[in-house]
Amino acid sequence: MMSSFFDNRPRFSPETYARIVLSELGISSFPIDVRSIVEKRGIIYAESDFNGINFDGALRRQNGKALVVINSGISYPGRKNFTIAHELGHFEIKGHNEREYFCTYKDINVFKPEKIYEYEANQFAAEL
Repeated sequence: MMSSFFDNRPRFSPETYARIVLSELGISSFPIDVRSIVEKRGIIYAESDFNGINFDGALRRQNGKALVVINSGISYPGRKNFTIAHELGHFEIKGHNEREYFCTYKDINVFKPEKIYEYEANQFAAEL
């Protein structure tokens, strides 16, 4: 299983992970091109209509590689960018070690810590 770049570091807040990514890539101007960040982190990016399955985005790790897939039906650019950043959060945050994350619209709107991984990915995305 592929692990995050941060596995040898202490656990930080999701916001700190986002700031570290920006710092390491030398990004200091806005708006941020989240798709470019994903690709610079070595993650393959794709869009799919998910064949009618209710997903906004997904992160999959397999054979030492990672893939972020976003629902091509998301028409609002800000929503798409946030979803990409959310999936990147699953990749970057220490402890998010599942091989696959399939995130629905509801998951992308979790801002209460009941679903901790989704909450943290959203905090990462909001900071990014």
